[in-house]
Amino acid sequence: MRILEFILSKKEYLEDFITRSTYHSNAIEGSTLTYAETYAILYNDNSFLTI
Repeated sequence: MRILEFILSKKEYLEDFITRSTYHSNAIEGSTLTYAETYAILYNDNSFLTI
């Protein structure tokens, strides 16, 4: 239970974990999104996206 408490108490760690998991899962499926683009989509952070 201490690991779960740590993960949930550290917002940056949790966001990184979710982003990395999603990024690598999508890469297996053939997605060409970058890590930054994946983060931007998950957390609606448009500062990472370039037009």
